[in-house]
Amino acid sequence: MSAPTGPMRFRIVTLACLSLSPLSVQTSCSSSSSATRDERTIATTKSSGEVTGRSTLTSPIAIPGQRVVLVPFAIASRKGLFEDSDPYTRGGVLYDTNGYAASSRAGGVLVQQNVRWHNVLARDLDSGEEWMILNTRGVIGRFQLLGFWSDAEKQFVTAGLAFVAVIADTNQDGSLDDRDARALIIADASGRNPRVVSPRDAQVWEVSYDAPTASVFAMIATDTNRDGRFDFNDVAVPYVIRPELEEAARPVVSDDLTKRAQSLLR
Repeated sequence: MSAPTGPMRFRIVTLACLSLSPLSVQTSCSSSSSATRDERTIATTKSSGEVTGRSTLTSPIAIPGQRVVLVPFAIASRKGLFEDSDPYTRGGVLYDTNGYAASSRAGGVLVQQNVRWHNVLARDLDSGEEWMILNTRGVIGRFQLLGFWSDAEKQFVTAGLAFVAVIADTNQDGSLDDRDARALIIADASGRNPRVVSPRDAQVWEVSYDAPTASVFAMIATDTNRDGRFDFNDVAVPYVIRPELEEAARPVVSDDLTKRAQSLLR
């Protein structure tokens, strides 16, 4: 991910709403109440055994500046009257969406970050090469384009892709959901080379991209009070990674500096 030379105006993903339906969390899209829609949503995802439901592919998502498209995949099921319409959300910490907005200059589309996918299938339209973002069972809960608006090129320049996913049943309750650790997965601008860059026993709460430094920032929490869950009683720490130069995210500040700051208030 190379850093741009001009001033950066946008740090966020902008995606068309229809590209992500029906298995996305719609936050700013509207539709006619009289229209017929598929009311299936992601199936409850057990940590082992068959996940039952209908295999669902949604509309391809084009990556700006790339000849690669992404096709979200999920096993979907229709929920009964007393079943949870979103089995992924079971009382865990929600993703923070503060500070994110739509950018009309990046194509006139709306912000759409929170999703419910079991995987993302990628295809190079020129070579025909195909691959998956996840090579293990999991639930992707957030997708972001990392990049910036280029005044010189008059287009959004993609620097990389970010996915936040549950890929392990860390609380051992038999399900993959928002109570488990959430991993930050970074891929190249073309969607290739997806890799986990955050600690496997931690939960990613926020993700942002800083174009001038080509850095991805994340707020990441561990179970600091050792009560077996992630919540706001735990301490979240800012992490940073420059994907072109580093393999893993690292804390922005050291524990020693944090303790020194605490000592001033005691």
